[in-house]
Amino acid sequence: MLEFYILYINFSLIISLLFFIIIENIRILRIISFLFSTVLFAVTSTLIWNTNFSTILIKPFTVIISNYLKISITVGLDQCNILFLLLTTVLFPIIVLASWSTIKFKFKTFYLLLFLSEYFLINVFLSFDLLFFYIWFEATIIPIFIIVIGWGSRSNRIRAALYLALYTITFSIPFLFSIIYLYYMCGTTNVYFLMYNIVLDIKIQKYLMWSFFLAFGVKLPVFPLHLWLPEAHVEAPTCGSMLLAGILLKLGYYGFLKFFWQFFSLAIIEFNSILLTICTVGCVYTALIALSQSDFKKVIAYSSVSHMNFCLLGIISGEQAGLLGSFLMAIGHGIVSTALFFLVGILYERTHTRLLIYYSGLNLVIPVISFFMFIFIISNFGFPISLNFVAEFLILLGIGSINILLLLFIGIYSVISVAYNLWLYVRMFHGTIKLSVYNSFKFNDLTTIELKTLIPLFAYNIVLCFCPNILIKNIIIFIIAIYYK
Repeated sequence: MLEFYILYINFSLIISLLFFIIIENIRILRIISFLFSTVLFAVTSTLIWNTNFSTILIKPFTVIISNYLKISITVGLDQCNILFLLLTTVLFPIIVLASWSTIKFKFKTFYLLLFLSEYFLINVFLSFDLLFFYIWFEATIIPIFIIVIGWGSRSNRIRAALYLALYTITFSIPFLFSIIYLYYMCGTTNVYFLMYNIVLDIKIQKYLMWSFFLAFGVKLPVFPLHLWLPEAHVEAPTCGSMLLAGILLKLGYYGFLKFFWQFFSLAIIEFNSILLTICTVGCVYTALIALSQSDFKKVIAYSSVSHMNFCLLGIISGEQAGLLGSFLMAIGHGIVSTALFFLVGILYERTHTRLLIYYSGLNLVIPVISFFMFIFIISNFGFPISLNFVAEFLILLGIGSINILLLLFIGIYSVISVAYNLWLYVRMFHGTIKLSVYNSFKFNDLTTIELKTLIPLFAYNIVLCFCPNILIKNIIIFIIAIYYK
C-alpha cells in the first residue's frame, strides 16, 4: 500500500503539472486543484485504514532509484509521520478553498507552487534517510518563498521572503555537515539503522545536537531564531500564512520529535537546563510581544511562535505526559492557527488594514465571523472545547513532574496567552462601532465559500477535543517505541 501511495504522489504531480500548463479556465483550474487535494487526502486516509499501527515498530523499505549510480531512498510509515501526513493532506483542500476568495491573479502559478509544497512536505514525512530528508526539508522553502514575493500584500514582502530564505538555509548548513559526518562515520544515512544500531559517543552528541537544534529550531521557530516568522506571516497572502502556520512550522517540530531524543539523549540530559530555559523564555517573551502589537495579524503570528516553543518544551521535558501533550498541541495548533490566519485574512480583504485602532463592535455587523473568531480565539489559549486544552494540561503535567519552579514560569505564559487572545477579540468585536470607519469599509459577513472553508476546521477542532483517543493510541505506541526502546 505504501509503494502505491508513493507512486501515486509522483504520478499525480506530473498530471497536475500538465493540467496547470494546458488549462486556462480559472474555474476549472480551481475545481481540479480541489479535487486533486481531496483525492490525496482520501488516499492517505485509506493508507491509514489499511496499515496496522498496533505493532511497536514498523520497518521502512528501500526504493532503488538508480542501480548504476547506487542511489536509493528509504521511506516508511510509523505512528509519528502518519499523523503529520494526515494533517498535511487534511489542510491542503482547505487552503485551496481559501484561495477562491483570497488569490486574485496568477492562479496557475499559485496552484503549481501549492502542490509542489504538498509534494515536498509529504516526502519529508515519508523519508527515513537523513540525506533525502534534508533535501526535501530545504526544498519546502522554495514554494513559500515565491508565494510571499508573488502574492504578498505589502511592499516589504521581498524583505520578508529574503528573511525566510536566509534564516532557514543558513542555520541548516551545520545540519548538512552533520549528515555528511554521520555518513563517513557509519557508512549510511538510513535513520532506521542509525537509530537502532549506532550509539554515538557523548562528545560527538554534544556537537551534532546543536547542529540539529539550529536546523529544526529555525523552522519551528525557537527563540531567538524566530525573527523571520512574524515578517513572513504579515507579508504573506492569507493562503501563505495558512500554509506556514498549519504545516510548514511542523517540519521543525517533526525533526525534534523524530530525531532529537533518539540520537542525542545523553547530550540532551546534559544540556537539559539550557534547552528548557530557551523554550521557557521563548514562550513568555513572544507572548508578551503578542500582547503589545497593534497589527492583529502580528498578534496571531507571535502567538504561533509562542505555542510552538511551548510544544518544544513538552519534547525537551522527556516525560511521557509532556511528549503526548506536545504531539497533541502540534496537531491542534495546525488546525486553530490555520483558521485564525484565514479569519484575519478575510477581514483584511474587506478593510485593507490590519491596525486594531480601526476595529470595534464588529459583532454587530458580522456576527458569523464574530462567532467563528470567538471559537478559535478561545481554542488558541486552551479553553476546554479544543484539543489545545488537553495538550496544554498534559505538557504542564510533564513539566511539573521535573521542575516546579519552571512550571510557575510557564504559568505566566498561560496567563499572558489568555490576556492577549481575549484582548484581541474584545478589542475588535465588542464595544461601540465606529460609524466613520464602518462607512469607509465593506463589512460583509462570510460568503458561502468562506463558510465552507471554516466548517471543516471547526469540526476537526471540536471532534478532536472530545475524542482525542483518535490520536492518542498511535502517539503512545510511538513514544514507547522511540523514547523507551
